[in-house]
Amino acid sequence: LGLAGAGLGAAAAVAPVFHDLDELASSPKSSVSHPWWVKELDHWKPSVEVDWDLMKPFRADTSPYSFGYIGGYTKYRNQFRKPGIDGNVPGRRLKEYALMYASRVMRDGMGTAWPALLGPQKGPTPEELDVSRWSGSEEEAAKMIRAAFHYFGVERVGFIEVNEKTKLLMRPGSNRFENVDQPYKDGGVTVIPSKANRIIVALVRQPIAMTQWQGNPEEPDYDHYPAMQCGSHIGYGDANKLRARCHEFLHVLGYIHAGGRISYNVGAGVLAGIGELARLNHLVTPEWGPMIRKCICLITDLPLPTTKPIDAGIFRFCQDCAICGEICPSQSISIEKEPTWDMGANALWNREGLKRYPHNYQTCKGCPFCDTHCPFSQKDIASIHDTVKAIQATTSLFNGFFANMGKFFGYGHKNNYDDWWDRDLDTYLYDNIAGASTPPGN
Repeated sequence: LGLAGAGLGAAAAVAPVFHDLDELASSPKSSVSHPWWVKELDHWKPSVEVDWDLMKPFRADTSPYSFGYIGGYTKYRNQFRKPGIDGNVPGRRLKEYALMYASRVMRDGMGTAWPALLGPQKGPTPEELDVSRWSGSEEEAAKMIRAAFHYFGVERVGFIEVNEKTKLLMRPGSNRFENVDQPYKDGGVTVIPSKANRIIVALVRQPIAMTQWQGNPEEPDYDHYPAMQCGSHIGYGDANKLRARCHEFLHVLGYIHAGGRISYNVGAGVLAGIGELARLNHLVTPEWGPMIRKCICLITDLPLPTTKPIDAGIFRFCQDCAICGEICPSQSISIEKEPTWDMGANALWNREGLKRYPHNYQTCKGCPFCDTHCPFSQKDIASIHDTVKAIQATTSLFNGFFANMGKFFGYGHKNNYDDWWDRDLDTYLYDNIAGASTPPGN
């Protein structure tokens, strides 16, 4: 107790003193966020002593990390790579070098734009390192990929086989498989090695907090509010950054990593077990609903297991819900109770072969009302939500009730834009890949 009292007394001696809230709000310190025990110093007088009369400009090109350093630090450091990789030394194995080179992507800026097919390819291949490429079991490979991609910002990764069924999900006339060693472009066609028989499917999330700032669906120009486009744009930007790092990781490991514009990202997410197809024809996940931007898909010859599709009760729930169709300002989403094989007038814009809800892409404005109003998007806004999801995954008996509760609480969208600008930056999560400006619990 004596020590505790002494500690509190010392803290009181150094803590800033404010007589009322107005004085606190007007304090310069109120604009900089630090724990209460951090003391503010005077300008130009940091905690380390500085003699400004002795200070001189410093040449950064003479540092050990510069190529201008006489000691040749880079060459010195690189001599340890091969022994570490060949000796399978923890922390110096090929997979750790692959992780390091993938982390370096965009470190020094964008540079020359890299091709979508193969990514940056800035790091060395195993051949260039004079080592064997990574090897291990399918399970070890899956664990390694998930760990690395999670570090980059990917929260869910699945794997599917390349076969005649998955090839049906690809863009016709834009891809072909041949007995070649590496992927390449033949005009407008992507040529993929036949030995690449796995697709890595990596989920990229989209921030719900920003996506909820939407226009009034009753206004004719509801889709012209730039704020509601921010979440989508940052999601695509994050996807490009994540894709580049995922490419680079596989590149340094020594495996094929074919990407590019191949139109199976939602279908791949369904087949890989990341989520289900839903009424709004987006991928809907059990954890974040449709608040995802896309799935990165990389075709590889890395030996990997395959993951199975899931049933979280999402598609069944859609039959009793239809909130997305009811809120859709352009009425582009079906509100019929039962899914159908017949796409009717929308057959030109909807893939055949699925019993689902047709979508009118001719009238769809691409707004996010359906995404943010989906009950599965409201992850932890209330603690009961996880319980609700577990119940509806088991039985559809209460689906209508749960859907009505979602309408009653009105989670879908907000239009007080100043609330976002004035948000508490200490309580909003700031990682713009794994949750972008998201309130706690989301």
